[in-house]
Amino acid sequence: MLGITILTAALVVLLGWGWQFLGKPVAKTEAVSPQALPPRANTPLVTVTPQVPVSTSTSLLPPRPKIITPPAPVTQNPVTITKEPALPELPSLPPIPPSTSFGHFPYAEADPNSLIRVGMYYDRGESLVNEAAAAFQKMQAQAQTQGIKIRIISGFRAFAAQKILFDKQIRSKGNESNAARFSAPPGYSEHHTGYALDIGDGKQLATDLKYQFEKTASYRWLASNAGYYGFELSFPRNNLQGVTFEPWHWRYVGSERAKSISAAARGEG
Repeated sequence: MLGITILTAALVVLLGWGWQFLGKPVAKTEAVSPQALPPRANTPLVTVTPQVPVSTSTSLLPPRPKIITPPAPVTQNPVTITKEPALPELPSLPPIPPSTSFGHFPYAEADPNSLIRVGMYYDRGESLVNEAAAAFQKMQAQAQTQGIKIRIISGFRAFAAQKILFDKQIRSKGNESNAARFSAPPGYSEHHTGYALDIGDGKQLATDLKYQFEKTASYRWLASNAGYYGFELSFPRNNLQGVTFEPWHWRYVGSERAKSISAAARGEG
């Protein structure tokens, strides 16, 4: 009987403990009102801007504007105008004494810098003053178009060369007076000026510096056309200087300068 009582008491104790562990209700979570929350600190809002790496590549730069050159205007049927080169200015003329030698007038030597070669006579080069050279070359070219072949035999001649020729004439003709009818003394030849020349026929070489030149086609053409290019015969028949007729000897008088050089010989001085 006592045992039953003790067992009953122990069972009651066990049941009480089990109730505490198994039968205790679970605590409910209560909602927290905003008023119950602690106040927030007055911290300013910071906006974080993401860092973008800066590239040094020129591809990010704006493109440079292209410079467009406008095309040149197109000219319909363009005409090319070719101008002849201007002749260099000639030096002033030196004074010439008003004297004569056996009917020949004195002439100064041309400036060598003003001379231009216009042809060859065999192996000898012949030159004229630039403006006379240009006129002769035009005349020569025009004659060629008509089947006439004129060529230069002698152009500019220095004093020394003229002395050799005159001395030869003296030996041939006997004295200076007779020689002067065929050749000028040194210092008195138109050849010194670079404006005078002896002309021959390129098709009849045997008539060079001979009276037979008057019978050639070249002389006949010159007699009709040389004046258009500023040339005239220096010693026609019955000339004022008393020099023998020379159909081959011509001088350029196509400019005021050229005319002033030969003015006395032309009876204008």
